[in-house]
Amino acid sequence: MKVAIIEDFYQKESPVPATANCVDCWKGSEKVAGLTTSVPTIGTLALAQYINNPTRGHAMECYELLGGGQMRTVEGNTSANDMTNGNNSGFNVRNQKLNNRDTLRTLGFVYVYPNNQVPT
Repeated sequence: MKVAIIEDFYQKESPVPATANCVDCWKGSEKVAGLTTSVPTIGTLALAQYINNPTRGHAMECYELLGGGQMRTVEGNTSANDMTNGNNSGFNVRNQKLNNRDTLRTLGFVYVYPNNQVPT
């Protein structure tokens, strides 16, 4: 959904494949070749896997690096108080640990556009 919103805003198609399951997207790394990084960068989509259910994943946009191993994210379909509750709608701003080992394991980051730049 985040990729679609960004594509619509810039009126430019992203090479990131449309998928409802971000873990499957990450596992299909050939689909996102050249678009992935292990380093958080503003504007990338952080992909994470649930510790208690590795078949499920979560995606969030990194929009600020806070230091101390944390980033501020924009996330959809989560409540402000419970990151595992997918029954709420809208976007929420959250502070996330880059290495959250309690509920999420960060798999890496995906650029919406190559080199994190919107094509002209």
